[in-house]
Amino acid sequence: MQFSCDFLANFAVSFHTFAIKHIRMIQEKLKNIRKQKNMSQEAMAKILSTDTSSYSCKENGKSKIHDDEWEKLAKALYGLQ
Repeated sequence: MQFSCDFLANFAVSFHTFAIKHIRMIQEKLKNIRKQKNMSQEAMAKILSTDTSSYSCKENGKSKIHDDEWEKLAKALYGLQ
């Protein structure tokens, strides 16, 4: 199957836009849940063994939240074992 360069470029842009939109939604959900649980960014940073500004960058999408960090956050927010 042959695709044109324009098709592939448009697909890449569309996929990137889709991914960014959903990442932002997940980050916003994380922030909302943290606030609902009355947890500060400082408390969340402590859970991840990092400083508050690093956590803030993660929550605001300026740096990546790694899989092991997601697991720690889920345990802290939902009391999962």
